[in-house]
Amino acid sequence: DYMGRAVINHDKCVECGICTVNCPFGAISDVSMMTSVIDALRSDGQEVVAMVAPAIEGQFGKATLPQIKEAIRQLGFKDVYEVALGADMVALSEAEELLERKAEGQPMTSSCCPAFVSLVRKHFPALLPFVSTTVSPMVAAERYIRSKRPEAVTVFIGPCVAKRFEALEDEYVSYVLTFEELNAVFDA
Repeated sequence: DYMGRAVINHDKCVECGICTVNCPFGAISDVSMMTSVIDALRSDGQEVVAMVAPAIEGQFGKATLPQIKEAIRQLGFKDVYEVALGADMVALSEAEELLERKAEGQPMTSSCCPAFVSLVRKHFPALLPFVSTTVSPMVAAERYIRSKRPEAVTVFIGPCVAKRFEALEDEYVSYVLTFEELNAVFDA
């Protein structure tokens, strides 16, 4: 800014979260949803379900995916869904969309990464027509869960802070936790 202090230019920010990792002073942080998730888990009558990113396997030492899912259930989650299911749905939808666009002579990019979509919106708006209209795997998985459990509180658990911003734009994804935050809840 005018005083020589580093500031985030929100007109340029694509909400990728890399600044939180790279700030040498640890002065930048995102807002955690951990306490909201814990409150939801402790609330009577709320069905809270977890949606785990495929990268969860390998995040907790030698624990297997079934062990991780059971640990999440022991925290109070009613069920654990794998977002890989949403990725399969997205792959099929994007493949169909790509074939349609190819027939029209148009290129297409994926819409799976919210930071990439934000980058295109803010910095390359002329390319926005070439971004797939298919939702991300997180949103696809959430919509599937919502079709089976309309009143469920959904919590996406993954490696990427950018998903938190995507959840804020989606009317149904309730909360997002990073793997680090899940590990903190396990420790607690």
